[in-house]
Amino acid sequence: MLSFLKKTNDIIIETDRLYLRTPTKSDIGQIIQFYRDNASHLDPWDPKRTKGFYTKAYWKKWHRKAETDLKMHKACRFLITEKKSGNLIGMANFTNFDRGAFQNARLGYKISHSSEGRGLMFEALSAALPYIFETYKLHRIEANYMPRNERSGRLLKRLGFIEHGRAPQYLQINGIWEDHILTSKINDKY
Repeated sequence: MLSFLKKTNDIIIETDRLYLRTPTKSDIGQIIQFYRDNASHLDPWDPKRTKGFYTKAYWKKWHRKAETDLKMHKACRFLITEKKSGNLIGMANFTNFDRGAFQNARLGYKISHSSEGRGLMFEALSAALPYIFETYKLHRIEANYMPRNERSGRLLKRLGFIEHGRAPQYLQINGIWEDHILTSKINDKY
Protein backbone atom coordinates (compact mmCIF):
# COMPACT_ATOMS: atom_id res chain seq x y z
CA MET A 1 0.00 0.00 0.00
CA LEU A 2 1.29 3.40 -0.97
CA SER A 3 -0.68 6.60 -0.63
CA PHE A 4 0.07 10.29 -0.61
CA LEU A 5 -1.93 12.61 1.62
CA LYS A 6 -1.63 16.36 1.69
CA LYS A 7 -3.38 18.41 4.31
CA THR A 8 -2.59 22.08 4.58
CA ASN A 9 1.21 22.29 4.37
CA ASP A 10 1.77 18.85 5.91
CA ILE A 11 2.76 16.01 3.61
CA ILE A 12 2.22 12.40 4.65
CA ILE A 13 3.29 9.41 2.57
CA GLU A 14 2.05 6.03 3.77
CA THR A 15 3.66 2.69 2.93
CA ASP A 16 2.99 -0.80 4.28
CA ARG A 17 5.06 -0.27 7.45
CA LEU A 18 5.84 3.43 7.54
CA TYR A 19 4.71 7.02 7.49
CA LEU A 20 6.92 9.66 5.91
CA ARG A 21 5.78 13.09 6.97
CA THR A 22 7.00 16.63 7.05
CA PRO A 23 8.16 17.67 10.53
CA THR A 24 6.11 19.78 12.91
CA LYS A 25 7.21 21.76 15.97
CA SER A 26 5.82 19.02 18.18
CA ASP A 27 8.41 16.62 16.71
CA ILE A 28 11.41 18.53 18.08
CA GLY A 29 11.74 16.49 21.28
CA GLN A 30 11.57 13.23 19.33
CA ILE A 31 14.15 14.47 16.80
CA ILE A 32 16.58 15.40 19.58
CA GLN A 33 16.05 12.00 21.19
CA PHE A 34 16.61 10.25 17.84
CA TYR A 35 20.00 11.95 17.50
CA ARG A 36 20.95 11.25 21.13
CA ASP A 37 19.99 7.58 20.84
CA ASN A 38 21.90 7.17 17.58
CA ALA A 39 24.89 9.47 18.13
CA SER A 40 27.59 6.79 17.88
CA HIS A 41 25.79 5.17 14.93
CA LEU A 42 25.42 8.42 12.95
CA ASP A 43 28.66 10.23 13.87
CA PRO A 44 30.81 8.45 11.23
CA TRP A 45 28.40 9.56 8.47
CA ASP A 46 27.40 13.09 9.55
CA PRO A 47 29.14 16.47 9.84
CA LYS A 48 30.38 17.35 13.33
CA ARG A 49 27.59 18.50 15.60
CA THR A 50 27.53 22.25 16.10
CA LYS A 51 27.21 23.88 19.50
CA GLY A 52 23.62 23.76 20.62
CA PHE A 53 22.72 20.85 18.31
CA TYR A 54 20.84 19.04 21.07
CA THR A 55 18.82 22.09 22.12
CA LYS A 56 15.21 22.98 21.34
CA ALA A 57 16.34 26.42 20.12
CA TYR A 58 18.53 24.81 17.44
CA TRP A 59 15.71 22.56 16.22
CA LYS A 60 13.10 25.34 16.28
CA LYS A 61 15.34 27.28 13.91
CA TRP A 62 15.80 24.13 11.78
CA HIS A 63 12.02 23.64 11.70
CA ARG A 64 11.39 27.23 10.57
CA LYS A 65 13.88 26.75 7.73
CA ALA A 66 12.30 23.40 6.79
CA GLU A 67 8.86 25.05 6.63
CA THR A 68 10.12 27.99 4.58
CA ASP A 69 12.04 25.73 2.18
CA LEU A 70 8.95 23.56 1.69
CA LYS A 71 6.71 26.57 0.98
CA MET A 72 9.29 28.01 -1.45
CA HIS A 73 9.79 24.62 -3.18
CA LYS A 74 13.47 24.60 -2.24
CA ALA A 75 13.47 21.41 -0.16
CA CYS A 76 11.24 18.71 1.29
CA ARG A 77 12.28 16.99 4.50
CA PHE A 78 10.61 13.86 5.86
CA LEU A 79 10.58 12.15 9.23
CA ILE A 80 10.17 8.39 8.91
CA THR A 81 8.07 6.72 11.59
CA GLU A 82 6.97 3.13 12.02
CA LYS A 83 3.22 2.64 11.82
CA LYS A 84 3.06 0.11 14.65
CA SER A 85 5.05 1.98 17.26
CA GLY A 86 4.90 5.57 16.01
CA ASN A 87 8.63 5.79 16.74
CA LEU A 88 10.88 8.05 14.69
CA ILE A 89 13.29 5.66 12.95
CA GLY A 90 14.84 7.84 10.26
CA MET A 91 14.86 10.87 8.00
CA ALA A 92 14.93 11.51 4.27
CA ASN A 93 15.79 15.00 3.11
CA PHE A 94 15.44 16.27 -0.45
CA THR A 95 17.27 19.61 -0.52
CA ASN A 96 18.96 22.17 -2.74
CA PHE A 97 16.26 22.15 -5.41
CA ASP A 98 17.90 23.69 -8.46
CA ARG A 99 15.61 24.89 -11.21
CA GLY A 100 16.27 26.24 -14.71
CA ALA A 101 18.15 23.89 -17.00
CA PHE A 102 19.19 21.58 -14.12
CA GLN A 103 15.88 20.58 -12.38
CA ASN A 104 17.82 18.74 -9.70
CA ALA A 105 17.66 17.97 -5.98
CA ARG A 106 19.96 16.26 -3.48
CA LEU A 107 18.92 13.37 -1.28
CA GLY A 108 20.27 12.65 2.18
CA TYR A 109 18.95 9.99 4.54
CA LYS A 110 19.60 8.29 7.86
CA ILE A 111 18.09 5.45 9.83
CA SER A 112 18.36 4.39 13.46
CA HIS A 113 20.79 1.65 14.32
CA SER A 114 17.97 -0.62 15.55
CA SER A 115 16.09 -0.26 12.25
CA GLU A 116 18.93 -1.17 9.89
CA GLY A 117 18.77 -4.34 7.82
CA ARG A 118 14.96 -4.57 7.65
CA GLY A 119 14.45 -2.88 4.26
CA LEU A 120 12.79 0.14 5.87
CA MET A 121 14.87 2.81 4.15
CA PHE A 122 14.33 1.10 0.80
CA GLU A 123 10.59 1.11 1.49
CA ALA A 124 10.66 4.77 2.54
CA LEU A 125 12.70 6.01 -0.42
CA SER A 126 10.76 3.85 -2.89
CA ALA A 127 7.73 5.91 -1.87
CA ALA A 128 9.42 9.30 -1.48
CA LEU A 129 11.26 9.36 -4.81
CA PRO A 130 8.16 9.17 -7.05
CA TYR A 131 6.43 11.74 -4.85
CA ILE A 132 9.32 14.20 -5.16
CA PHE A 133 9.77 13.64 -8.90
CA GLU A 134 6.06 14.05 -9.62
CA THR A 135 5.26 16.90 -7.22
CA TYR A 136 8.27 19.06 -8.02
CA LYS A 137 8.69 18.03 -11.68
CA LEU A 138 12.38 17.30 -11.19
CA HIS A 139 14.53 15.62 -13.82
CA ARG A 140 17.29 14.37 -11.53
CA ILE A 141 17.99 13.53 -7.89
CA GLU A 142 21.55 13.18 -6.64
CA ALA A 143 22.63 11.02 -3.72
CA ASN A 144 26.27 10.73 -2.72
CA TYR A 145 27.91 8.35 -0.28
CA MET A 146 31.31 7.59 1.21
CA PRO A 147 33.01 4.60 -0.44
CA ARG A 148 33.29 2.80 2.91
CA ASN A 149 29.52 3.04 3.39
CA GLU A 150 28.80 -0.06 1.32
CA ARG A 151 25.30 -0.44 2.75
CA SER A 152 24.34 2.99 1.39
CA GLY A 153 25.87 2.17 -1.99
CA ARG A 154 23.82 -1.02 -2.24
CA LEU A 155 20.64 0.82 -1.26
CA LEU A 156 21.11 3.49 -3.93
CA LYS A 157 21.87 0.90 -6.60
CA ARG A 158 18.74 -1.03 -5.64
CA LEU A 159 16.73 2.20 -5.95
CA GLY A 160 18.03 2.73 -9.50
CA PHE A 161 20.70 5.35 -8.84
CA ILE A 162 23.58 5.26 -11.32
CA GLU A 163 27.16 5.91 -10.25
CA HIS A 164 28.84 8.64 -12.27
CA GLY A 165 32.05 9.48 -10.47
CA ARG A 166 34.08 9.97 -7.36
CA ALA A 167 34.65 13.34 -5.74
CA PRO A 168 37.82 13.54 -3.64
CA GLN A 169 37.45 15.30 -0.27
CA TYR A 170 33.83 16.14 -1.16
CA LEU A 171 32.34 16.78 2.30
CA GLN A 172 33.71 17.28 5.78
CA ILE A 173 32.22 14.42 7.77
CA ASN A 174 32.88 14.12 11.49
CA GLY A 175 35.79 16.54 11.07
CA ILE A 176 37.47 14.73 8.14
CA TRP A 177 37.29 15.60 4.43
CA GLU A 178 35.80 12.44 2.92
CA ASP A 179 35.70 11.22 -0.67
CA HIS A 180 32.20 10.48 -1.98
CA ILE A 181 30.78 8.34 -4.75
CA LEU A 182 28.43 10.48 -6.85
CA THR A 183 25.17 8.92 -8.01
CA SER A 184 21.93 10.14 -9.52
CA LYS A 185 18.52 8.91 -10.57
CA ILE A 186 16.96 10.37 -13.69
CA ASN A 187 13.27 10.95 -14.24
CA ASP A 188 12.78 10.76 -18.03
CA LYS A 189 9.31 12.25 -17.67
CA TYR A 190 10.68 15.75 -17.10
